Amino acid sequence: MSAPKSVAAPEAWEQELADSFAVLLGKPLGEFPKATEYAFCYLDDELSHMILEELGSGELDLSAVMRGEAIDGGRRHADSPFGLSQWALDLGRSTWLFEEEAFDTEGGLGESIGTALRAISTATDDGRWAVSGADLAHVLAAHKDQLDEVDSDEVAAALVLRVDTDGTLFDAMRAATWTMGGLDGLVGMEEGAEVVPEWDDSLRRITHAQLRDHLRMLCLTVQRSALPRPVHLSLMERMTFQTHLRQAATGILERVPEQLKTEIYVLAFNIWRIDADNRRPYVDIGYNTESQYEEKMRRSGSEPWEVRWNYAFWILDGFDKLGNIPEDPVGGPLYEEETGRLGIWYDGEFDLARMLEDDELRAKSRLLELHFHDAVVDLARHLHASGTIERIFGRPLPVVVFDMDCPGWEEEATKAANPAELIEDFLA
Repeated sequence: MSAPKSVAAPEAWEQELADSFAVLLGKPLGEFPKATEYAFCYLDDELSHMILEELGSGELDLSAVMRGEAIDGGRRHADSPFGLSQWALDLGRSTWLFEEEAFDTEGGLGESIGTALRAISTATDDGRWAVSGADLAHVLAAHKDQLDEVDSDEVAAALVLRVDTDGTLFDAMRAATWTMGGLDGLVGMEEGAEVVPEWDDSLRRITHAQLRDHLRMLCLTVQRSALPRPVHLSLMERMTFQTHLRQAATGILERVPEQLKTEIYVLAFNIWRIDADNRRPYVDIGYNTESQYEEKMRRSGSEPWEVRWNYAFWILDGFDKLGNIPEDPVGGPLYEEETGRLGIWYDGEFDLARMLEDDELRAKSRLLELHFHDAVVDLARHLHASGTIERIFGRPLPVVVFDMDCPGWEEEATKAANPAELIEDFLA
């Protein structure tokens, strides 16, 4: 049953929520890291098959998913107070987890779609294969003539559904507790409902009676759960550095002016460092144009291949940067956390003399360089495999990867970053 309606000032209501979330989480929201993007995810196996069917049938707009537009969750589980009606769904940043057999010919996806998805998926620790919702939409859109081969009921997959929130822990908790609808959306205690004893004791600390009862309804014993069916709810604290590069680079390329897109013949991922310090790497997400090539041909007197494919003749300034630099406030902390976890980060001022004398520092510096090289090559491969480049520019484009401090490495890197047919002219 619904709780009686009442009115509260927005600031007072938000404070009530923040206090209740502190009870649920064990400490105030302000004690959690602030330089973190928080997300709320919802896993329901039955819903996974429903959404896959809607994507394949065209009921859900693949282009909207690829663009990252939020999808109204309203009619799914609409009869449940704890259904999806309060949420907007971020299908593009949701994660599909496929079992290995899903990619087989008889796995429900069809041969061509299964093969394409397998090529862009990432192995998980539990033996499944992860694909973002945006990447799945790209593959389905690229194989629209084979969508009738998809049998969602036969596909061994689960969808970790990401709810569209603003990235704060407060908003993620609002989604996780179905409190986005304000006081009018609160649910009252049902007669005979049994709350898990440990939670019942904790929730007694919440002074707002309606809110307390609403949260108690989310903590019932399994036999009396108010959720529409058994589901798994989780808060995700961090994206990875790799995920950040992929998402941020996609956004940068999408912002390229339309009038330039037909002129661009090559994308240029140019690696630099602040003060030659391998702990401060970044990559320019750039490109070169036919106009730049023609101008340099007129002025340089060099051979056509040299002007077209040697980055010394390209546009090298004015591009967005991603990496451990002030211009990328999200990427820097993710990079330092990841390299610290890998054991290759080191602290202290950069000192070349110290580096030359310390074998351990020199080894870590080299590993940092290789780590960022691999991240940028992976970024280029992903943008090809996911269809992102072709979607944005209307055709595949080669990605030349180079490092201003490692002359000659660009051939090895570019081979690794591209399908062979795209770089035949570059390698000629």
